Amino acid sequence: MSFQIHQIYNLRPKPTKNRNSRLKIQLNSCFLILSLSYLFLPFILSDARKDALIEGWTPIKNIKDPHVTKIIEFTVDEHNTQLKGSLKLEELVKGET
Repeated sequence: MSFQIHQIYNLRPKPTKNRNSRLKIQLNSCFLILSLSYLFLPFILSDARKDALIEGWTPIKNIKDPHVTKIIEFTVDEHNTQLKGSLKLEELVKGET
């Protein structure tokens, strides 16, 4: 009976070169994932864009601002250039950013 138990315990696979290389690959993968997590953690936790995402669109305060007018004129000109259109800017009523 002791011989049979001894045989059962000897059935365990011995560590092989292939098994060790798989273990190294798994450890390297874990290290890579942890490294990338620590690298991108500040970007994930930053408050840079959270306010804009939470509040959504906000109305433009001064529609008569020359900077806003230039942006609108540029947009209309680009639309006409790319689509061979003939839109004309008459009046800016409202806008959101």
